[in-house]
Parts: sequence; C-alpha cells; structure tokens
Amino acid sequence: MADAEALHVLRSQLESLVHERTRELARAEEALHQAEKLAALGQFAAGVAHEVNNPAAVVTANLRYLADTAAEGGAPAEARASIRESLEAMQRINALVRRLVDAGRLAAAPPAPGAAAVGAVVEAAVAAARAREGERVAFRARVEAGARAAVPGEVVGEILHALLLNAADAIPAGRRGLVEVAVERAGAGTLRLTVTDDGAGMAPEVARRAFEPFFTTKEEGQGSGLGLPVARALAERHGGVLRLESDRGRGTRAVLELPA
Repeated sequence: MADAEALHVLRSQLESLVHERTRELARAEEALHQAEKLAALGQFAAGVAHEVNNPAAVVTANLRYLADTAAEGGAPAEARASIRESLEAMQRINALVRRLVDAGRLAAAPPAPGAAAVGAVVEAAVAAARAREGERVAFRARVEAGARAAVPGEVVGEILHALLLNAADAIPAGRRGLVEVAVERAGAGTLRLTVTDDGAGMAPEVARRAFEPFFTTKEEGQGSGLGLPVARALAERHGGVLRLESDRGRGTRAVLELPA
C-alpha cells in the first residue's frame, strides 16, 4: 500500500511537471512565432519602403505647395482643412513604414553584447516620458543601487520607452495618472524591472492579444500596435522575458526580467 501511495504521488507530480513543460513550450513557440512574424513584416517593409517613400515624398511636397498657395490665395477654409488632413495622413503613412522597417530589423537582429547601469537608463527614459506627458501623468522611479543588466543600454532604453508610452496611454482622459518604475534583483542572475500604471487596465481577451503585431485598442492614427511586440522580441532576443499582469479598472503591471 505504501508503494502504491508513493506511485500515486509520483504520478501526480509527473503529470504536473508535464503540464508545466507543455505550457512553457507553448509560450516559447508563441514568442518565436511572433518574432518571426515581426521579422517577416520588416523584410516586406524594407522591400517596399523605397517604392512607397518616393511617391509619398512627391505627394507630400505637392500638398505642402498647395497648402502654401491656398494660404496666400485665400482659399476656402474647407480646402485648407482638406489639404491639412491629407498632409497628416501622409505623415502617418511615412511613420508606419519607418516603424515597420525598424520592427523587423530589431526583431531579426542577433543579440548585441554589452551591459548597462540600469539606473541611468531609467532616469533618461522617465525624464523623456515626463517631458512628453507633462502634468497629465506623474512618474516615480525606484532603482536598487548598483543594478546592472547584461544587456546594452540602448536595448533596455528601447523596451522601457515602449512600456512607459503604453502605461501613459492607459491613463483615462480627464484625470491625472501615476506610473511607477521599479528595478530590483530577483534571484541569482536576474534583474526585474516593473512598470505599473493606475490606468484602465485590460480585459482578459485584450491582454491575451497585447503582444500581437498591429493589435491596438487606440483610435485610428494614434498607435501602430508594434511597441509591445517589438519590446518583447528585444527582451527575448537578449535572454529576457516580458509579460503583462492586468486587472480591468485597476491598472496594468509590465514585468521585464533580464540577465543581471
């Protein structure tokens, strides 16, 4: 009977281990799939960028000429507004092409060697976010003394920029928000960086799709849906992980773990 009980316990432990390894494999395959998708998009964008940028430059130049001419000639307000909207649309097209090329390049690039004092990177990223958001969002940072990541500072900065932008955008209009950044050691060889906001949070179905390229809940023209996918691709390319923890109505917590 003792042997039977021991076998039952062992079988339960083995089943639990198999389930956990299966989940880990599924997460790894999904991350690889997303990275490959980003790389493919980047290759496609690089191939068509020249064909898009040349005619886009011509259209933009002509629209600017028309805008100047319309202003000098006293064209109707409706005509000037139409030209202005067309110029803004062309700027969005150009920005999207550049973002696609950058996303593919970053996702496909091999991991770069280097290390970074994370405190300086966080300070610079938070300062940029404060300048961008003004009084609408308050930013706080707490970095453990001597925190260093075995990842180049540009990579950490790129990821943190995307997380801070996403956190600030999650703050509902009409109220002041708070975004907190914390950096601490999390066990041997791991540095954990968290970005927490008190925004609207995400529904479970939105959280599941947050890392899909081009998926966004923002209004048209307000976001490309590439910030978080590129951030996770960069983290995993350099031996890290990036995940989101969110409760609808209670905010979101982005957790980035990197080699220390």
